[in-house]
Order: sequence, then C-alpha cells, then structure tokens
Amino acid sequence: MRLRIVLLAALIATQLIAGESSPAQKEKSDELKPFAPAAPWEVELCKKLKKKVSFEFVETPFDEGLAFLRSMSNVSIIVDPKFTNGEVPQITLQLANVSIEDALLKIFSKVNAGYELTDGALFIFKRGAYTREAPVPLTEKETTVFNAAIPLLSNDDFETRHKAMLSIEALGAGCIHLLEEARKHAKDAETAASINTLIQNMPDASIFTQPDNVTKFLGDAKYSKNISVEFVDTPLAEGVAFLKNLAQMPLTVEHETDYRPVTLRVGDMELRRALIWLVRLGGGKLAVKNDSLVIEKTSSAPADEAKK
Repeated sequence: MRLRIVLLAALIATQLIAGESSPAQKEKSDELKPFAPAAPWEVELCKKLKKKVSFEFVETPFDEGLAFLRSMSNVSIIVDPKFTNGEVPQITLQLANVSIEDALLKIFSKVNAGYELTDGALFIFKRGAYTREAPVPLTEKETTVFNAAIPLLSNDDFETRHKAMLSIEALGAGCIHLLEEARKHAKDAETAASINTLIQNMPDASIFTQPDNVTKFLGDAKYSKNISVEFVDTPLAEGVAFLKNLAQMPLTVEHETDYRPVTLRVGDMELRRALIWLVRLGGGKLAVKNDSLVIEKTSSAPADEAKK
C-alpha cells in the first residue's frame, strides 16, 4: 500500500510539472484588459469611468481607495464579500490626470482583483474566482489524475496532501461535479473540509446567470424603475423586505437566518438589478415557485463560509 501511495504522489507531481495550468492560473498571469462595453448600459457606465482624476494613496485600505473612485465616478461598484474577507493589500499609488478606468486597472493589478461588467454594475472579485466560460469536462487523462489525487487528500503527510490539492485545483471547474460526488464519500471530516475548499476555490460561472423563469418574472416593467439605495451589514431578509415593499413584489425568503449580512451601495440602478445583487451578496439565489419569487440558499456560498 505504501508503494502505491508513493507512485500516485509521483504521478501527481509529474502532472504538476508537465501539465498545463488551469484557466484560473492562466488568468492570473495575464494582464488585465481594458473594459470592453457591449450593452448600452455598459457603454454609459464606461463613459463615467473616462473622467480624469489625480490622487496619491499611501498604504490606503482597498475599501477607502475604492470608495474615493466610486464617489468620483458615480458608478455602482460592487465588491465580492469573499474577496474583502481575505487579506487585501493596502494601496500605495500616485497618479496624475489619468482616467478612473486606468486607475482601477492599476489597483486591481496590485491587489490581484478581477472584474466584470454585469447587472448594471462593475463587479470586483479575486482573480480567477468567477468566469463566464462554462466548465469544460475533464479528458480521460485528467480524470485519471483526479482519481489518483482524491485518496491522497486523507494522507498523513502534509506535503502529499498539498500536492494533491494543487493537482485537483489545476484541473479547473470541470471537476466540480466529481468533487461533489467525492465529498459524499469522504472518509473523514478533514478530507471533506479539503474537498469543500477545492469547490469554493473553483471558478464559478453560475453567478452571472439567472434561470429563464426568473429573468421573465423580473422582466415586468414595474421592476425597471431606477433606485439609489445603501445597505450596510443589513440582514438579507430586511433588505429584501425593503425592496419588496418598494415594488409591491410577491417575494418570500426561505430560511431567513441562513444568509450573510449585506453591504451594498448602488446609484440610479434598476430595482430588479438591485434585488439580484442583494440576493447574490447575501449568499442566496432566486427561483420562481407558484407564480412568486423565492430566495433560496445556495450550496456554493453558505453564510458560515463567508464569515470565516
């Protein structure tokens, strides 16, 4: 048995050296590209980011620097709470007469942030955390690597476990369904925790889409009115109740206490988009049941994970 474990570890090490990087790893090595607006709202947002600014940040907290640029642009800039829960470096940067867009890109590079224009806002997150590309199924060779690595997650040797984690991570989001199946059969709590970490760290494509029936439900013109709103550490159910009353919307929240508090600032945004962001940041998802909108807890973003 010891010989088998050693051989499997050697196979994984070889894959790590010779194999290609995952999409997430490749993204981290690429330069951030300038914003590329397509939809009319994206074009209008990017126009605001062309405004010139001058500033000097000296060991400035990321949130403070971002708040300054948000106030200068009047753009809804939303940050993934999973990103700010981590150790985001402070910013030291001096710029003169540059566009807000260029300033943001320089800051993103310094703090390893990625971005997307989605749902009426500029969304900022840890690079590689989300992707618009659908997961690519594993090849037969990659599946072999995955099957070799999974048993090593419960190995007594830390280095072996670490190499197994890296090997699985390098396979990308195509192995998420295999990880979810492996989690059901984890031999102990520590192995299950390692698998949970791998799932959490995989690029998530689902965040940028809504079910068709939700999109149809929110397409009603009465939910298109523009609002400006600010929530600071607000319980999700409380924020939802505010928007529900504003729009007279049939809406319920399942398991009200299972979501994380939300901090959200948006200006001149359609109410339906504000609702999508509120639910997304709270760790929930939208569904339609019996001609009513329902908020459910997502399995990929539990409240207790966000608070760690």
